[in-house]
Amino acid sequence: MAADGGSWRLLAALGGSWRLLAALGGSWRGATRAICASNGLGLAGTLLRQTMLAALIHLTLKRMSDIAGHALHRVQRFSTDWHTGSFAGETVRKITRGP
Repeated sequence: MAADGGSWRLLAALGGSWRLLAALGGSWRGATRAICASNGLGLAGTLLRQTMLAALIHLTLKRMSDIAGHALHRVQRFSTDWHTGSFAGETVRKITRGP
């Protein structure tokens, strides 16, 4: 690029603002720091989001497993005679209405 400052204009356009580049001292080092800081913040945000989603999934799966286990336990408590003489809707009704 020419020495007339064309490269700085390109960096300012890519970085979003000429004022930001001027505030950083208008140097390659300042521009590099700004880009690295922006990339670092983006990476940190992505890692935090993925970590929180993994924790949420872990907690959700634990709760769903507990609920399914309790429901199976309640169904298995009913007598064999009751199971053979009942249709599926009656089983659901008996479970949802409580003991």
